[in-house]
Amino acid sequence: MDLELHVPISPTEGFFNRLRYLFRSWQIYGDRGLGYRFVVTVGADQEPEDLLDRVPWARGEPIVWRWFPRHLFRRHSWWGTINDRFRADIVADYFVTLDADMLFAGPIAQALELLPNGRIAGVPAYETPFRDLGPGETSAGRWQHLFAAAGLRSPAFTFVHSAAGGLSPAYFNNAFLIMRRDIAHRLGAQIFDEMDNCDRILGHMPFRDQLALTLAICRIGLKAAALPLRFNHFIGEPAPSEFREEWREARLLHYTNNNIFNSERDAHSPASIAAWLREIDANRLDGIRSRFYETLKNVHEAL
Repeated sequence: MDLELHVPISPTEGFFNRLRYLFRSWQIYGDRGLGYRFVVTVGADQEPEDLLDRVPWARGEPIVWRWFPRHLFRRHSWWGTINDRFRADIVADYFVTLDADMLFAGPIAQALELLPNGRIAGVPAYETPFRDLGPGETSAGRWQHLFAAAGLRSPAFTFVHSAAGGLSPAYFNNAFLIMRRDIAHRLGAQIFDEMDNCDRILGHMPFRDQLALTLAICRIGLKAAALPLRFNHFIGEPAPSEFREEWREARLLHYTNNNIFNSERDAHSPASIAAWLREIDANRLDGIRSRFYETLKNVHEAL
């Protein structure tokens, strides 16, 4: 097997539906020559249950279900569900992370070619995680504080945020990461210690799952590589000029945080997606939003 594609969800109807569309988009647009299975990590304040009666479309498909331990969910909530993927029993050669609010729009084998040995690769996060900076504070200063308090050397600011610009350490949007199996295992052994560090230093802030990954990458000494925006293309505001044409080559469309398609409301069910497709004026969409519309329409019709 070549790939394991790991998706974190909550056990809700909306998440099941988004997962269904993501999985079908892979079957339509993904790499036909690659062996694969989807591994779905489920997190909630409950004991594990058999979900197949709630997702009959998944029967017989290459989908494995695993539950995030309840006591850890109570401690880390859904940020922990996201990072528990690194602790899975990985059997494929390559480990890939995905979010449920994504659609494949093309093959991803090119990402494997951009992954030199010993590296983790992903699209740099869209903007800084530090959205509460006070007067005189800077993102760089907050990063330096986090690294120092976590016992790490001062960070190297060698990555550029893929939407807002500005420099950061190896800080990724974790909706698409790719690495070899052994790298994922190493990160899995470290990731919850780093989440504890983030909680201790910064409190229960958003993006602590991604911050913990940055700390783990630097603690282990991994070389990290930036992937083009095409592998995790947001459909919100237009991309910066250096990424302006990436929508033409987009392989994964990420529909979080935008003003045309609400992942909670519009992607709740096939009926809600059908309603959005009917109501949206496709002639007024261009660029990445036009590609999203056409991709979603094709997947919906294939279902």
